[in-house]
Amino acid sequence: MQRQASLLSRNFEVTVVNTEYSETESAQTVELTEQDGFKEVRVVHPRGKGLIERRKFLEKALDAGLDKVHNVDLVIGHVVIPKGLQFVQAKKYFNCPLILVEHASYYRPEIRKDRSLVHKLILRKTRKKVDQIVAVSEFLRHDMHPDFQRHSISVIGNHVDTRLFNYTPKKKSGVVKFLHVSTMDEKTKNPEGILCACKGLKENTSDFQLTIVCDEDVAQWKHLATQFGLDDQIRFVGPLQWSELLPYYHEADAFLLFSDYESFSIVLAEAWMTGTPAITTPVGIAHNMSKELGILVDKGDKKMLASTMLDFIQNGRDRFNNQLIANHGKHYSDDAILRQWTSLIEKHVG
Repeated sequence: MQRQASLLSRNFEVTVVNTEYSETESAQTVELTEQDGFKEVRVVHPRGKGLIERRKFLEKALDAGLDKVHNVDLVIGHVVIPKGLQFVQAKKYFNCPLILVEHASYYRPEIRKDRSLVHKLILRKTRKKVDQIVAVSEFLRHDMHPDFQRHSISVIGNHVDTRLFNYTPKKKSGVVKFLHVSTMDEKTKNPEGILCACKGLKENTSDFQLTIVCDEDVAQWKHLATQFGLDDQIRFVGPLQWSELLPYYHEADAFLLFSDYESFSIVLAEAWMTGTPAITTPVGIAHNMSKELGILVDKGDKKMLASTMLDFIQNGRDRFNNQLIANHGKHYSDDAILRQWTSLIEKHVG
């Protein structure tokens, strides 16, 4: 959200209002900052006891934040659950259009049925007041359709900062280098599946290296890699800033993604921007990926992932046109995405 705010601030005056509760604070605080071209109003408030009191504290906190913002022409709300009613409150406060941007994973068919009554209520009430809906990928738009059958859903992807990510020709070495960048979240990223595939791959060749970049605690995955005898093949790096990722993409022969679900996957866009082909499940922006951009593997199929990696090691590096991949990545450049957002915003504010 901060990255998008910074991007939009190139053409518009942007203020981010962020409310968050504290378990320890007994009084509300408001903080104003300015960074990366946009202003941010951060309101920290007591959580409260019980649903009614919590709702009261939340509404009061948002009013305090909105009171610091002036001359608003448009409200953009990110991710309807759990704060969709705040988007509606802001729309009413400023009497202006509301655009909902979705990049969450709770539209997955297999978990849609598990929504709580509160979440269903938030979605229903917010849906009635939304003027425009934006999904970050065609893949997500398809999953959102059952919840927004009467709405038109536009697709505008997340952007990759071209000041940080660029293309350079790949330098081949004897060892094929794979790269994976994620949170290593077991619920969606399938990190165990990746390590199991590497274990199977090593039964055929040890001429590969997988770099895993993660900002979270990876102790359990390091331990599993050691158990699998992969210490020489897998290295863990992180945490890193966004600006520090580029060298890892440049040295990678292929990007590896084995997720069960992605609403977009910014790391795929980053890989393509650097001319790096992907070995990935058909999720997010890879759902209908062409053969020129990489190789699709079935979700959860560790043997297929291992055999695909082996095939890439044997003859995959000469199969892909890295410059063509980088040209495709420009679809997600900051300039391209800003043009799409500017056109949509001007449609609603004149």
